[in-house]
Amino acid sequence: MSEKDPNQYRIPYRINEPRTLIFYPVHHIYPLAGLIFLGILTGHFLSLSALGFGWFFMIRRIEAKFPKGYLLSRMYWSGWAIFMKQSQSFPDPLKRDYYQ
Repeated sequence: MSEKDPNQYRIPYRINEPRTLIFYPVHHIYPLAGLIFLGILTGHFLSLSALGFGWFFMIRRIEAKFPKGYLLSRMYWSGWAIFMKQSQSFPDPLKRDYYQ
């Protein structure tokens, strides 16, 4: 690729590498930046930025310890991710009795 290619930032250097902003993946930065921005708008900058940094470090720790999709699976099984549709790999999370 040439040095002036405008799409070079979108192409990862390794397979399955997420897009990054400086050193961190973008999906770690978006909630932090969103909460800081919301804190500026609402006048609760310190509380929402502390919540954003807590979320940032919690997500980094969970992704380092557990496999990909662990948090979404936990949310689904506890009933918090009701936006997900039932499939063969994800049965109904509110049904706890299974019969053979």
